[in-house]
Amino acid sequence: MTTARGRLKVVGAGGLLAIALLAGMCAALPGPGLAQDADPSLRPLNASGIGKLRRDESGRIVPDTRPGADVATPAATPDPVEIAPARIEPDVTEYAIKARQRQLEISQIVAQERIAKQRGSPTNLDGLTAREEALVLELRRDDQEVRAHELAHYYTGRPHTSEPQFWLVVGPDGKRYAVAGHVQFDLAPIRGDAEATMRKYEQLRRAALAPRVPSPFDYKVAGELDRAMTRLKAQAAR
Repeated sequence: MTTARGRLKVVGAGGLLAIALLAGMCAALPGPGLAQDADPSLRPLNASGIGKLRRDESGRIVPDTRPGADVATPAATPDPVEIAPARIEPDVTEYAIKARQRQLEISQIVAQERIAKQRGSPTNLDGLTAREEALVLELRRDDQEVRAHELAHYYTGRPHTSEPQFWLVVGPDGKRYAVAGHVQFDLAPIRGDAEATMRKYEQLRRAALAPRVPSPFDYKVAGELDRAMTRLKAQAAR
């Protein structure tokens, strides 16, 4: 039975059969706003490239050959052989710890010398005791060595090196002094140009060993560049 304007209308058996058939056909059709891809039969069957399927006008499942349809899944491109890591980074946490420890030592000396001044210890024109003055000279020397070391890396390796990063402390004179530093090296190969990559690595190797006294980490970077150049030569010989 169906309702029409508030009155009941009896439908015969033949009508019920027709309504049932019509309902089944409607159920088979996608509703408005429902993407056809929501039908599992229209999704790719597997990753081997069988592609998408669709229903034709008669309701049969057929391959989807319409423009823009995904016919096959392209094969994965293997990654190129790594010549060198893009960057080699030290554990900068050690630099931060070193700076904190050094600052603690400075603060302890300043506190002790403050008491000494109250007891009449002589000071220079800057208000520093002999002990504080010696500490300032030591900080200046360390600052010059750290900056010279990192700038040697930076200028020798440009444009493949970053500007230096420094870890600083404050001395008894209120000035800031570097106690550690780091320069990043860009070791990424130059895509499609093996000769340019080789020149880049040779320059960076010189930059790694440019300071007057290279650090253990500097030697590590130089060794990595040696291995990278060996791999690059082996690839070029194939």
